[in-house]
Amino acid sequence: MRYFLMLLPVLFLFSCGESKQGESETVIEVDPIEKLKNEAIAIHDEVMPLMGPIDKLKKDLDAAKEQLVGGEFASEEEIQDLSGRLHAANESMMKWMNDYATEVVRKDGVASEETLEGLKTAVEKVKENMESAKTDAEALLAKLK
Repeated sequence: MRYFLMLLPVLFLFSCGESKQGESETVIEVDPIEKLKNEAIAIHDEVMPLMGPIDKLKKDLDAAKEQLVGGEFASEEEIQDLSGRLHAANESMMKWMNDYATEVVRKDGVASEETLEGLKTAVEKVKENMESAKTDAEALLAKLK
């Protein structure tokens, strides 16, 4: 027992020492294809929950059309344009999901880097359109309150 207690500090010092030269550190490389897939899906997952609220905003906007025009908050053309943007925003998400399914999922996850770059760029545009249309519709409807 006495020898063990004397060896304990020595073992501790060796365990705290620096790693030897030549020892390789573990580096995890991320496949660029998987990285693009993950980035595109992350954007999708961020924006997908907006589909329901955007659909509700479109219905609210259509229902409040007379109040908005009568109250001179917006012209009928502006409301039609915004309603169309809301509809197009949701449709663009549906199209993107279909494109992703066609190009990636149905091909057992095999897609080129170029295809995935295109899908990522497309979903970024979908996000931009959805957020913009939602913000504009909320701002217009807030004028009625």
